[in-house]
Amino acid sequence: MPITPVEILHREFRKSFRGYMPSDVKAFQREVAEAVEQLTLENSQLKQELERLRERLAYYESLEETIQNALVLAQRTAEEAKENAMKKAELIVEEAQGRAQHIIEEAAQKAAEIKRQLSELLIERSRYICEIKSLLETLLAILKERMSQWGIEVENSEHHKGEELKPPIMLATTHDDPDAKADSANRSTEAGQNHVGKVS
Repeated sequence: MPITPVEILHREFRKSFRGYMPSDVKAFQREVAEAVEQLTLENSQLKQELERLRERLAYYESLEETIQNALVLAQRTAEEAKENAMKKAELIVEEAQGRAQHIIEEAAQKAAEIKRQLSELLIERSRYICEIKSLLETLLAILKERMSQWGIEVENSEHHKGEELKPPIMLATTHDDPDAKADSANRSTEAGQNHVGKVS
């Protein structure tokens, strides 16, 4: 156990002949005691400072570990965020491409449907034109035949003036009067057009 300043100061020495002077010994003891006391105080302060430094070192080591863990976590989080962002971007691009493809396909289908309907309308139009043309030709042939018959009947009526039966007034008028004949032809044409309208 280390000696204390008090022990140094109160230490008694045996006296002998021709020994040291007691006053000098006491003075030296006081100096040594003061020096030891100062060293003890400094040692205690150094121990306290050392303990404080150790605590700070432990704190900084813990802080360093915490910072390191935080950096690792931040890096990991950044990588995960980057990966998630890339996946989300790829998903958005895929969805956009899918929608665009759907729109293109739908537009192509509509265009094909419109083209088909137009083709059907053109075919139907051609068929109607052919039917109307055929009907007009038929009506024209019938009109010519009727006009030819009217002409024969008028001629026959002129050869039988003395008989009781006389040709119809309308036929005779048509044959004799050019205006009446034209009016009769117009009525026949209108009847044919009305028939065409009903067929359509």
